[in-house]
Amino acid sequence: MNIETQNTNDVTKQVRQRRSERQNFYFLEKNRKIRHLSVDDVISIGGIIQSEIRRTLQPLPATTSARNWKSVIIHYIGLLISKPLQIPFFSYNLQQEPKDVTSLPHHISENNNRNLTPTGIKEHPESVRENNSQTQVIHKREKRNTNNIKKTEEIIQTAEKDTKYSLTVDNIKDKIFGHIDTVSPKDKKLIKILKDEIRTYISLPEKNSRKGIESLKNQASILEKLRADVSPVVQDNISEIISSLHSEYKSLKVEIDKKIHVIWIAGAPPETITKYAKAYKAAYPDFSFNLWIDPNAFAAYEFNSQLKSVALEHAKSEVINSLTIEELNVLKNKEQPDDGFHAKLNSLFETNLLKSVLQIQDAVMNYAYTRGILNFSDQDRISFLKEILHYDNERIEKFKEVIHKNKIKTYSLDDELSNIFGQDNFHIHDATKLPEMKKVQYKQRYQQELILRGNYASATDQLRVYILKEYGGIYTDYDVTPAYGKNVYKIIQEHSINYDFLEKEHHRRALNDEILSIISKEPSSGIKNKLPEQDRKRLSVIIDKIKQLDPKDIFSPIDTMIIRDSMVMSKRYQYWGKEKGWNIRANNNFLATHKGSKVTDFVINRQEIAYKKLLEVREKLRDTGNIAQQHSDNINSLDFHRGDKKAEANLVVSGVKHAANKKKNKEVIKDLKKDLAVYGALLDSNASGLKPKDIRATEDFLRGYSSGNAERIVDGFRSDMNIKKLVKLMKKNINSLSNEQKGAMAYEIEKRALLATFHSNVEEYHKLFNNVVSKGSTDKYAVEFLIPQLFFLNLSGDGYGGRCDPLSILVLTAKHLENQSSQKQTKLFLENLYSTAAVLSEPGLYSEVEITNANKLLTSLAKLHAKNPLSSTLTQIWKEKIAHQTVEQVIDLIISPKATDNPVLLKLEAPGHAMAAWAIGNDNERKYGFYDANGGVVEFSETEKFKEYMTELFSASGLNKAEKYHLKKLPPHNSPVFDQIVLLDGEKLSQYKTNYNDDAIKNILDIKVFDSVSKKESVSQPIKKDFIPEKYYSENSLFSNYRMDSIIPKKYSTLFISGPDAIMMAMKDYYNSLGELGECRIDREARNFKGLAEDSFVGNLKVIEGAKGVHYDWVNANSVCVNDVTPDDASTWVAKLEKIEDIFSNIDKLKKNSGWNITPTEINISKLTVGWPPEIKKAIKEKWPSMEDDYNRIISSSTIDLEEISQVDQKISKYLISQTNSLVKWVGIS
Repeated sequence: MNIETQNTNDVTKQVRQRRSERQNFYFLEKNRKIRHLSVDDVISIGGIIQSEIRRTLQPLPATTSARNWKSVIIHYIGLLISKPLQIPFFSYNLQQEPKDVTSLPHHISENNNRNLTPTGIKEHPESVRENNSQTQVIHKREKRNTNNIKKTEEIIQTAEKDTKYSLTVDNIKDKIFGHIDTVSPKDKKLIKILKDEIRTYISLPEKNSRKGIESLKNQASILEKLRADVSPVVQDNISEIISSLHSEYKSLKVEIDKKIHVIWIAGAPPETITKYAKAYKAAYPDFSFNLWIDPNAFAAYEFNSQLKSVALEHAKSEVINSLTIEELNVLKNKEQPDDGFHAKLNSLFETNLLKSVLQIQDAVMNYAYTRGILNFSDQDRISFLKEILHYDNERIEKFKEVIHKNKIKTYSLDDELSNIFGQDNFHIHDATKLPEMKKVQYKQRYQQELILRGNYASATDQLRVYILKEYGGIYTDYDVTPAYGKNVYKIIQEHSINYDFLEKEHHRRALNDEILSIISKEPSSGIKNKLPEQDRKRLSVIIDKIKQLDPKDIFSPIDTMIIRDSMVMSKRYQYWGKEKGWNIRANNNFLATHKGSKVTDFVINRQEIAYKKLLEVREKLRDTGNIAQQHSDNINSLDFHRGDKKAEANLVVSGVKHAANKKKNKEVIKDLKKDLAVYGALLDSNASGLKPKDIRATEDFLRGYSSGNAERIVDGFRSDMNIKKLVKLMKKNINSLSNEQKGAMAYEIEKRALLATFHSNVEEYHKLFNNVVSKGSTDKYAVEFLIPQLFFLNLSGDGYGGRCDPLSILVLTAKHLENQSSQKQTKLFLENLYSTAAVLSEPGLYSEVEITNANKLLTSLAKLHAKNPLSSTLTQIWKEKIAHQTVEQVIDLIISPKATDNPVLLKLEAPGHAMAAWAIGNDNERKYGFYDANGGVVEFSETEKFKEYMTELFSASGLNKAEKYHLKKLPPHNSPVFDQIVLLDGEKLSQYKTNYNDDAIKNILDIKVFDSVSKKESVSQPIKKDFIPEKYYSENSLFSNYRMDSIIPKKYSTLFISGPDAIMMAMKDYYNSLGELGECRIDREARNFKGLAEDSFVGNLKVIEGAKGVHYDWVNANSVCVNDVTPDDASTWVAKLEKIEDIFSNIDKLKKNSGWNITPTEINISKLTVGWPPEIKKAIKEKWPSMEDDYNRIISSSTIDLEEISQVDQKISKYLISQTNSLVKWVGIS
């Protein structure tokens, strides 16, 4: 073997060794850039490498080369590929220090005289290269060890971060197909389009632009189409190219604008704002500081506080009016209430407080609409207090004084903050002058938060995005500080006990208080005094050491370079104690982006969609009658819910549905069967091994199926997707989807399949039944009950499609019991199935007992499926088993005269499917029936009609169920046969139990889902699962103590409307809009962060390895951000608790009549219509010119004219409420 061959083999071994060290092939493909080159490319690159080698070193054996192993491999690969061989080229693209290796052009085309310098690998001058070669020192090559490998990995990853765009029109085909000459016409067309897009990108004068991103997006999209139908090798090549596009996209970074924005509306900023401002000045010395205020809302906070106080007093009064004399005496005497009275008091108070708050909020909104909501100001607030709440002059003057003081405090900050940042670097801005605030719908939403709910966090959620879109920079809450410097964190960690000053809330707050005092040179708030003495001593040591540092090193700024058109937000780490552990989530208390970032448009758009949904919810809640009903202790108030569902159940099982319901949510899909076949194959693909496991039997799958939560847990899912798109999404991500995610997708696909096919599937059974009964004489006992198992199981969220077997068993048991008692057991059972589906699909409408009953029925089905009675070795519930019976033989067994004295109960078994047939009753009233879980029940009293139905159902000329259910055909007549029929013993079957402690089957049929006597403490309107999740509150917390991010406690949260969750979902919307290019910004495992990868956040920490318990490394953070646990941070990690007895502790001082007196307000048409579309104004002026006079005359009249009220009401509905414009609609509603 010659030396060159030996060297080649050595290289090959090293390459193979390197490959084995990778964790998986995907990591290898991503990091090592495997690609295919043409012969000419290989020769050109080999020649360049050899030329460089000749200038820089003498070829040496690997054992004596001074270079590290990577340089040796590059050298020998250069020798190897300089020969005209078509082999894969392992392109490392390693950037090393200048003294070790020179830069290599990634590719040079013969047809292009330009040098294409790869991004991230700088081209060094010729003299530098020569100097590098002269200063080399040759050492014996060291053996690689684990540490060397780890360092190499880091070098590779670092180099790849700098890898830039290398695609050209000349090399793209070879990069994709390598040495493959034959390319399909379809792929040729895509390659041509791809080349055009590459040419466009290369010719861009500024690639770091929106046009550049769009071009990269198009390239990735074309490559994704190419990847769909090619060989695995080519797919790998394409994946590598897409990865390089990801790197190029992530390199398109811009620096954020040097502006810090803080918002304070609804009053005057706290005096401590100067402390935080000095901290930001230290961290961002070159940035300007911008304070945004609303000069029309200096009294908003005080105004809403007084409204809440009024609502609270009214709620207390309403509670007192609801109590008995005995109960009032318990409160007066300050006795301890028993559990029953305590629960009643809690329920009454929360109910009445909710009702009172909604009433007062509606009153304010109604008043605001009459005054023109877009321009509602402090002067209008004064007028409301005077005209509506009837404040006297003294109270009005006090309120005016609040406005005056807030104005002085706010504008006095001009001098203080200008001294900190410099005269030209501090500005006070009017937030209402922002361009987005000139848009009616945006201004309306903002005013709604200020006026309707007093939710200033939500109001500023909107403003902060508008500001960043217009100006760029950093938005921060005033009461968070920048992150500490690395040396500060070291000092803190060294003097902490079990990381207490980095993790415990009060310790973190006290520490931040003292550090703020250092940087601002202002007194601290004294929070440290609440700490134990030993902890205070350690804190003093920490502070003394921090004082010795340079003030510039106390705080640390974020990396101000971000990917174009994106945004970063803070990641919060809060330790909530041993039981709850760490709460890590994104927060919009700190956002950073550049001016005009496209992602801000996506955030604004998602907010708009959410607010439209919220308006619908709010309209339902504003009806105080419904509120009272929802929270009523009288269970009869729920009867309309159950009555409606009972009627619907009766309609469904009778084969009749409302026409509107038949058409509701249907979709027309041409390739439905094909799509569902692909879907079925995707679920089957989960199976592996000799005994495949049914994915539907796994707990994770069933959990995902029953949750109906695809939008939350499946990236790329949208509620408006049809079956074809859902199957495509599932197919694309099948290898990365968890079983729970597959379950959620299965629910959505099957739900759509049900809606698309329910009518036609049921209709074919219904038509057959009608055809049979309409012939010949009348069969007065002929009846059908239609409810497919899919309809039942999909609604109830069972997730396991194979319930035909237990359903057939239960129907046969019902028929046995009917035969004994003549009661309509089967119809009742089928109604119960629908009722179960109704309850479990919308549990919020039903009592706990009803939900329990529904779950009990569903669980019984699952148990019967798992422990089939026919497989029981303890109890034989069958009389006879007969194999391979034809349809005609089954019919004969049912209608045989020999059987007229006893019931005939047959279970019919086909491959993967079960059905039932029976004959019950005596000679005078013999009934013959059939049950198919995919259709329902039919029954006849005439044998000929039963025979015709069964024949048509299975025959090729009829519904052809024999073929659809895969019945085997056996000679001599080639007739379809059932695998087996089982003649059952009805009595033993009815007594069968799946377990000793379980109910017998006959008792399962006795389960009554709808409960008429149980008490439902609280019923609310059903909430869309894909809208807003429940909020969790501590036990005994009251409505009055809900946090500011809540709209209705335990139900709706603005986190998903305008807050951090909404922002994260909008960011993901943007990345999804980039198609395959945006995949690099997605991390499907990061469910707590809505599927966003780490680079969308600042403040990413890693777990400290080897520490006892879970602790995070603040010293060596992956990225720095802010401290959001500060002296002025108003939030708390624990819900506030207040005893209900304390609220009513001074009952004698409470007014039994609160004097609640809110009256309608006269309208001024010019103010009322501010912001309305011109065409609506014009239409009202023409069609209802007397609107103002008509309305004001009604509300000011001392008499009631019902006819006139009706006429005005109809006009309001016609001209206002029926409009699509939300502002006009809501004026009408109010």
